[in-house]
Formats: sequence, structure tokens, C-alpha cells
Amino acid sequence: MPEDDKNKKEKYYKLQPSAIWSSVVAKEKSVAEHLGIKPKISAPATTASTEEIKYPSGRRLRTYQGDIAALVKETKASEEDIVIAEQKKRHTDAYEKKIEAVQARVRSDSFRNMLTIGIAIALLLAGGGSLYYILFRPETNTPVATDPIRPIFADKETKITLPDPISRKDFIAMILKAAEGTSASASTVTHLNFVETGILGTSALSTSRFFQLLETRAPSSLVRSLNNSFMIGAYNKTPFLLFTTTFFESAFASMLEWEGEFESDLGPLFTANLSQLTINSFEDSVVRNKDTRMLRDEIGNVLFLYSFPDRDHLVITTNERALTEILARLAKR
Repeated sequence: MPEDDKNKKEKYYKLQPSAIWSSVVAKEKSVAEHLGIKPKISAPATTASTEEIKYPSGRRLRTYQGDIAALVKETKASEEDIVIAEQKKRHTDAYEKKIEAVQARVRSDSFRNMLTIGIAIALLLAGGGSLYYILFRPETNTPVATDPIRPIFADKETKITLPDPISRKDFIAMILKAAEGTSASASTVTHLNFVETGILGTSALSTSRFFQLLETRAPSSLVRSLNNSFMIGAYNKTPFLLFTTTFFESAFASMLEWEGEFESDLGPLFTANLSQLTINSFEDSVVRNKDTRMLRDEIGNVLFLYSFPDRDHLVITTNERALTEILARLAKR
């Protein structure tokens, strides 16, 4: 083989198959012809209409142009119609996706709005119900405090409703009458439960209200040092007062300060005949190992006394027997 032909063949086989068999150069000379070589082809080359490339190995490669050419051949449609149809399909898919997104957003907003409306309606109903209950509830549903805290156990209870208004004189008379109507037994303590009726219902007589009705001149520090719940009681027809202290030091000092007015402020509550009060001076004493302050008459009889049996209680009564019974019941609490 001449040397020139050998060189041409080497150049030919070094070229890419697409450059040799491509249909794009349909109107131009092939590379092999340009080089002056007639290649041996085992099968006829594909036409430009199929746009299909065949490699020397026999493998075929599909191209977009080849698919379009095949579709034109099958449907008799032009390439322009196929391109337009493809564009319409793409626009339709995008439009449908947008519609689905908008519908999903509308459903979400509708659910959120319905939930908000439901919560608002529930709050309005709850508020309306509460307002109706406050404005139109029966008075019988108003909680009342008719039973004060008793510092000691009482065998009996007598409930007395105070009229409104009531004077100091009438209030003292009601206490003395209630005490006189109790049992004379030496083992019976009766709780005289005085209550008041107001616009909010029935409530137990408070400590501050008690001092107010008696119009006493007790130091305000004493009233502030006592719990607002207290007990008026009777033992063997003898009245007594039992208070719970909240500040012992202040209560003790206030009672010492009040001793000068004690006779006129509380004397009528324990003694019917004030002419017996000739000694206006308290003295120290001891009852059942408890420090006690006593006020006696001119012949030495105890008119009334008070004692702090512990740091939490103050007892005011008229005789040692009543004080002894109260101390014994406080010890059993």
C-alpha cells in the first residue's frame, strides 16, 4: 500500500464517529470523502429525517430532533404544531400547580379563621355566663360565715341575730340576757354566737365590730393585735370573752394602757351594779399558774379579771371559776 494512502487511513480512523456519520453535514462532503477514502459501510447510513446516530459498535442514540421527526411522520403534524403543543402542556402544568397552591392556602386560611371564630364565640359565651351569674344569681347562693372559729370547745351554741341599728345599751343588755339564759351547770360552756345580717348575707360578729358597738376607748393598737374572729361565751351564767392574739407584745401593752378606762367601758357587760366599783386599780394575781390582772371592789371581791394564758390568747371574765374552766379547755385543744 502506498505511503500516502496509509497516512490517510490513519487520519480517518482517528476521527470521531459523529463527525463521520453525522446527518447534519448532509449537503456537504463527508470527512472520508474529503480525505479521498471510501470507507467500508456494512449498513446504509440513516437519513436526516430520523435524526438517529449509529456508532460503529452498532449502538443507536435517540435525540430530541429524532423523536420530533418520528412524531411528525406518525401524526402527519408539522414541527411547529408539536412545539406549540409542548409549550401549551408546560403552561397548563404550571397553571395547575399554581391553582393547587392557591387552593391549599385558601383551605388553610379558612380553617384558621374558623378556629379563631370558634374561640371568640366560646370566650363570649363564658363571659356572658359569668356576667349573668354575677348580676342575677340568687342571694341564697352567697357564701356566709355564720360559724366563727372557736378557740375552745363549746358544749352548746346559742345564735343571736343583732338588729340594725343597735345601741351600746341594747347590745350589752342582749349579751347579759343571753348569758342568763344559759345552763347553770358547772361543766357546760355555751357559745353566744352573735351574727349580723347585711347586703352580703349573714356574718359572724367580728372583733372590730364588737369594740365598735360597745363604744369602748380601747387603744387601736389592741384591736389591731387581735384576730378578727373571737368568742363570746357563758359559763355557769357568767359571761366571758376569748380573743386570739396576733401580736402578743402589743396586745399586752395595750391592755395595761386600757386599764384606766376598762371599768367604764366593759364594767356594765360583767356587773349590773356599777356602784360596787370603788377601786379603780388592777392588781397582779395568779390563777392556775397563769399571771392574771384583777379588779376588786371595796371589800376585796373580784369584779372582773383578764389573763394571757399563753402568747396566743386573751381571756376576760368575772371570776376565777370561769377562768379556770377556760384555761382547762385551752390546754385540751
